[in-house]
Amino acid sequence: LTPTKRDDRGRKMRYALKEAGFTELLPLSLTSKTVLEKSGVNVRQTVTIENPLGEELGTLHSHTLPALLEHAARNVLESANGLKTFHWGHVFSKTIPEHPEVTILCVSPRGTEPKLANLPLLWVKAAVAHLCAEVGTKAHITQEEASLPAHPGRSGKILVDGTEVGTVYEVHPEVLGTFGLPSRTAAATIDLSKLLSVSSKVRVPEKLPAFPPVTYDETL
Repeated sequence: LTPTKRDDRGRKMRYALKEAGFTELLPLSLTSKTVLEKSGVNVRQTVTIENPLGEELGTLHSHTLPALLEHAARNVLESANGLKTFHWGHVFSKTIPEHPEVTILCVSPRGTEPKLANLPLLWVKAAVAHLCAEVGTKAHITQEEASLPAHPGRSGKILVDGTEVGTVYEVHPEVLGTFGLPSRTAAATIDLSKLLSVSSKVRVPEKLPAFPPVTYDETL
């Protein structure tokens, strides 16, 4: 038997985010238009369920950020070191085909103002770079204005080999206010179908030295 070819890049990216200190959340693919509107997501093209179990589960996810914001709103007070989470799932829309998407969220501890070296946006950018490197690609981030739920002046595009695969941004203050989250909360959303369509470069390790390095040599 010839086993089917497997693409293990998804597993590598998940492990890369966990290595960077992020925890994966596994929410349902169902939500409500109310939560999407609170998150600043456009609900005009959302896909609704004809026979939902309840009003809060009547809409398919059109973005992977709202579930992270809901989780952060419930848990930010319980975490002394802030929250670093990600959600990997499929998103649905009437105009765009179903595709996998991942959003990374970094929330600083509530009641504290993060210093420059610990800005959530820098943590998220580093996680994106690490994630792309693990699958043999290199991410370039260019500053560009974005719409809700992103802060228009603190956002940028993620480019891989000239292909736009996602956005890095600080969450808009209006959205943070609706969930009671600290300012400067940052996120990155990546269209995995676009990222995985970019050919990965082969990572060639450097040749090992023939002899181990000598740090100290003593002759008696």
